[in-house]
Parts: sequence; structure tokens; C-alpha cells
Amino acid sequence: MAEPQSGNVNCNLQVPAELTVGTQFLLHCQTDSTLASQLQDVVKVQFAGTGIETFTLVPLRWSASASGFDVQVTSYAVGEHQVPAVDLVLTQKEGASPGSLRLTSGPLAWTVKSVLDPKEPRTEPFGAQGALKLSLPWWYWAVGAVVLLGLVLGLWRRLRQNQFWRQELRELDEKYGRQDPAAQAFAELRALRRLVEAQEPVDAPLVLLRLQECVRIYLARRWRVPPSCQNRAKFIDRALSERHPSAIQDLEKLRRELQRLDSLSAAEQSAVDLMQLLSTLRRWLDQVESSTTGSKRDSSLGRRSP
Repeated sequence: MAEPQSGNVNCNLQVPAELTVGTQFLLHCQTDSTLASQLQDVVKVQFAGTGIETFTLVPLRWSASASGFDVQVTSYAVGEHQVPAVDLVLTQKEGASPGSLRLTSGPLAWTVKSVLDPKEPRTEPFGAQGALKLSLPWWYWAVGAVVLLGLVLGLWRRLRQNQFWRQELRELDEKYGRQDPAAQAFAELRALRRLVEAQEPVDAPLVLLRLQECVRIYLARRWRVPPSCQNRAKFIDRALSERHPSAIQDLEKLRRELQRLDSLSAAEQSAVDLMQLLSTLRRWLDQVESSTTGSKRDSSLGRRSP
């Protein structure tokens, strides 16, 4: 490859009054007549020399003139720039001679100002880069506080209710001691049968009251469903469906029969109806208890509070 032809050139910068980052300005260079013919074949310009670094002085476009050539340039480096000399490497098109020119200009100086106002603080393009900050309307926080308070109150109410139900079941267990719920219910049915057979006339309202209490306590102790639970019928039916599905319908018939007799007047409540109801209830208890393997296993089921 032929050595590039060297020479000197007189260059000066035509800088606008306000030169900021990225603003284009002109580098005008005058040459002698011996180089004028060779400039027509130049296709590329590069800068070199002391002080010429990346983004300090960037050539954009090249054009030849009668007295020399012009280079459209820009700068991306803020501050004052002074270079003692600039080497311009001019690359000619392929086949041209000598192939490239290396011209050296005198000192150049220019000042590039920032586009940012120095009096204003610098801001990040995407906002604060520290901890995430969210600005929400006040009513967002108010609604959130109400919802949170409702959840806390609902949880507190449920815990208090469960505590009350557990206390209710403990009181029933303490009242009847270690007696099995089924054994206690059968004993009460036998006592009521003797009462109906012995009384003349029979005190039907008293028998019905004790019978309802017998059923209520048996269901509560056997299935661990507190008597005060509003959904106790649903929990009892679910527990029965796991052991003896047909007992659910029979229990519903017992409930209706108890309600029917309870709605009658004392004169209409006969001993025959009471004895029949006692027998029906005893058969239902036998049916439910026979569906499990023993009283101990039964009493351990359904321990969860509803």
C-alpha cells in the first residue's frame, strides 16, 4: 500500500454563537492548488491528533470547494476544547492516486455547552431511581383501611364464636360426665317411657320438652355441634351422610313429628302419640349407632367446630 501524501492545511472552525451538544458546525480548510485536483476523489474524512478523542470532534459530511474543502462536524463532549493540531486523514475512492492524504492543520479551539440548565437540578428520565414511591388518592387508603378493619373484625368474631362453642360443648361434657352420648340418650328415653306409662293423665308438654332436650343434647355431644350454632342442622346432616345417609330423612321426619305434637294443645297430645314417638326415636338411635363400629369411635368423629 502506498504511503499517504502529507501536507499542511489551514483550517478554522465556523462555530455558532450557542454551540450545544449535537449542534452541527463547519470546519473550513484552505489548500494550495497542487491538492485541489486530488480532493475531488476523497470519499471519507477521519480526524486524529492530540486532544481528538471519541465524541470530541466528529466528522459528518465532506464537500470540496474551489479553495479547499469543508467538513460538517459536531461534538458530543461538553466543555472547552483546545487542540494544538488536527490530522485529517482523507481517504480517496478506489483506484485513485495516492489513495489517501494526511493533512495537518494548526490549533483549533471550541466550547460546547450542555443543553441542561445548570440552575435546575438534574432529573432522572424515568423518575426517582431510589425506593418506589406511589401516589394514590386518599380514598384508596380509606377503602383499604375499611376492608382491613372488616377482615380483622370478622376474624375476631369467628374466633370468639368458636371459643364460645367450645365452652358450650365443654359444659355439656362436664354436666354428663364420661357417659357416652348414645347411652345417655337411651337412658333418658327409658325414663320418659316409664313416665308416660305411670302418669294418668300424662303430662304431654313436659314429656315433649324433655324429649326435645334429649335429641338436642345427643346431637350436640355425638357430632360436636354446639346447640347454639345456627347452621347445626346442616353440619349434623353432613356428618350423618358420611355414615348413614338414610338416617337424614328419618331425622327430618322426627323433627316434623316433634313440631306437630308441640303445636297441639295439651288435650290433643295423647299418650299413644308420645309412646309412638319414643319408639320411633329409639329405632332411629339404634339405626345411627349400628352404622358405626362402636361408641368410642363415634364420639371421636366430628370434633371440628362448625
